[in-house]
Amino acid sequence: MEGTRVGLGNELDILVSFEHFEKCPFSLIANDPFHISANSAETSLLSEVLDSNGRLNLDAFMETFFSTIELVLDEIFSSKRNPSCLSRVTTNHRPVYRPCQKCFGDTQCCRCSVAVSRTKIGACLQFSWTKSAYCSIDIVPKFDIEPVESMKLAFMINRGMANLPPDVWFRHLRNYVETDMVLQDTLDEGCKMVNAVVLRQITRPGYR
Repeated sequence: MEGTRVGLGNELDILVSFEHFEKCPFSLIANDPFHISANSAETSLLSEVLDSNGRLNLDAFMETFFSTIELVLDEIFSSKRNPSCLSRVTTNHRPVYRPCQKCFGDTQCCRCSVAVSRTKIGACLQFSWTKSAYCSIDIVPKFDIEPVESMKLAFMINRGMANLPPDVWFRHLRNYVETDMVLQDTLDEGCKMVNAVVLRQITRPGYR
């Protein structure tokens, strides 16, 4: 739970796991730190969210994930199962929708306030509480993978990041310490293996 300057918790982060991924985890791809791959037996079941090489297409997965969340919210609010003091900021279904060029492909800008927005790693639900307080819920999908040593995974990602523009890999490295706490976790004796990851959209010339 995240707080505000006045100490009122108004943001909640939720990590979502999938039973199917737990039973049939993805695998890392050698020399490709930016993708995870489904095993051959699962490619037909996940064909809509995989590319031609059997790798997870994060954009395709997020579109399905995003649309499903919108449908669930529509059902909750249309059946009045939400608290009377809780309302959506706006609905995502507008009579005329023109993509904003400022926020297209990324988090929406301040002019594009909607109930469900896509972020680099998941979806953000935005609500109004008693019409005076803003609150949000970040829903982040977790992808189970075949267990891999934490330092090996960190090495793969760092080597891949070194090929990106300096400002990109510098932010990534800084987040290790400040936000993701990866270094602290890898030093923990009980965290030597990684069996799940959170994916982030990274945009670079000719590659997404």
